[in-house]
Amino acid sequence: MQPATDLSLPTPMLRPPERLSPPLPAGLTGHSASFHPFPRFRQARPTHDRPGQLPAAGKGAMRQFRASPAGGRTRLGSWSGLATVLPLVLVLALAIAPAWAYDIVQPGEVDAGLPYDVRPVPVTDPGSLAGVRVALVAAHGFEEVEATYPLEFLTARGAVVDVITPDWIKDRVMAVRFLKPSVWIPVTKTISAADPADYDAVIIPGGAWNPIIMRTDGAILAFVQKAARRGTLIASICHGPQVLISAGLVAGREVTGVGDIRPDLRHAGATVHEDRAVVLDGNLLTSRDPNDLAEFAKAIEAFLTARARFDRLHAGPEATPALAADFQTDTASGLTAAPSRPAAPARSGGAICPVCEGNGRLHGGPGFYPYPCPTCGGTGHVQPPSHQPPVSTDH
Repeated sequence: MQPATDLSLPTPMLRPPERLSPPLPAGLTGHSASFHPFPRFRQARPTHDRPGQLPAAGKGAMRQFRASPAGGRTRLGSWSGLATVLPLVLVLALAIAPAWAYDIVQPGEVDAGLPYDVRPVPVTDPGSLAGVRVALVAAHGFEEVEATYPLEFLTARGAVVDVITPDWIKDRVMAVRFLKPSVWIPVTKTISAADPADYDAVIIPGGAWNPIIMRTDGAILAFVQKAARRGTLIASICHGPQVLISAGLVAGREVTGVGDIRPDLRHAGATVHEDRAVVLDGNLLTSRDPNDLAEFAKAIEAFLTARARFDRLHAGPEATPALAADFQTDTASGLTAAPSRPAAPARSGGAICPVCEGNGRLHGGPGFYPYPCPTCGGTGHVQPPSHQPPVSTDH
């Protein structure tokens, strides 16, 4: 016969084994041997003395204690226990906290972006831009293809291209493909050594870093502004028009640019075209992104060849009506540069015109169009006395 099952409650432990309490931390002296790191959760001690007797319910039936520096027991409301435990908790937290690890970025890990659909344009006339000088203004971080494509396009047609950088960039300037540094391009001269009067066009490539540097460089902005006032072609693509914003050249003009800068162009007072690869407003030529580079380069060529025809048209008696008709519209690109004008009379003797300085032409109006100097009639010389009424340049 099986013995009857004992249904009585187990006898509670009167004192927890001392080995459950951790040893005293180094440096803590005078504490009780039953030190517990978390006094609030220390095992409660029963208040009864006889085995088998359950603690009585009510006030004081169960009490929690913690160690105190004096070795006695105090209530949990005292600050002394917190001051004792907090340093240990902090040490434990720091010991298990994860440490940040930083890895060196390897060149092969950097994103070079998506490939662009840029195709070369066949060269039909290697001398179409002979005698033309172009300033390609850039700083570190320009998008590689936005500089190399027009540079190679223009030089293949006879133009001379100078790579101009801020004064602190010497000898070479760094190109990127999206975030990845790609190639170094030799620097022709720094901005302080460059004169806007020496160039027929200024090209400003984009890239995420390049415009940030150039739009805060006073010498760069002054160079672009002076070139614009002279009627020099200012051509910019992708993020490059950010430099034009800082130079104050886009207000009231028609432009385009890459998508993320279009709100900035509008806020600066420009009319932005999103569906056109190339936008020409007077001497300001802009394109959207590298996928438009072929059209961008062809538009630069059309503008410069049209201006060269204009120069020949007003060069002297050798000008012919055929040149005038050819100047009005470039048949290869359909880019209308300026209305044709009658041939200027041959240069004659007399004093050099003080208005056009002997050039015989000026640039003005909303589109910065070239037009014959009204003072000398396009001859570049005046016969004293010369009194001609002012002529409006609002074409």
